[in-house]
Amino acid sequence: GDSGDTFTVPSGATIVNSGTATGFGGGYTQETAVTASGATISFTGIPAGTKSILITAQNLSTDSSAGSDFKMTIGDSGGLETSGYSSIDMYRGSGGDVGFNTSTAYFKMSHGFSASDVWSGNIMLQHISSNFWVSTYLAQDITEYGRRGCGHKQLSGELTQLQFAFTNGDFDNGTINIMYQ
Repeated sequence: GDSGDTFTVPSGATIVNSGTATGFGGGYTQETAVTASGATISFTGIPAGTKSILITAQNLSTDSSAGSDFKMTIGDSGGLETSGYSSIDMYRGSGGDVGFNTSTAYFKMSHGFSASDVWSGNIMLQHISSNFWVSTYLAQDITEYGRRGCGHKQLSGELTQLQFAFTNGDFDNGTINIMYQ
């Protein structure tokens, strides 16, 4: 074809590409999954211009028997930021118990988490404007709770990194990955 040509592919047609497809716009870039161990899991070098980050975690657990928060912090080139969050974690238990907990120091993904708990879920971070980010998540604490939460945070600069940790204990199991665009 020539510049300005339009190609129409009829319904039911199949396109087979034996070469290289370029110039179709970008989709999500997926990082390599990380096996959860140690005090923190960090993703750095998130490229400038990123507007959407999807995080998937499977079977995360901690070695601590003390109640802990599972948390996510975000940051820019100046480092991770530990204040100015508005975050809420809401849960419903198998026994009908319902509750919520908040944080201004991080995005809270769980409260009262201990060594017998396992967290699996999806987290979405969306850029709005002026380095303002909104977080939502939906997760299952396999031992007893369904969880959901949301929050927001304005960074002092463009987002370049994020980190996961427990307030007590280290990761001792699970996998976590991010993809961004």
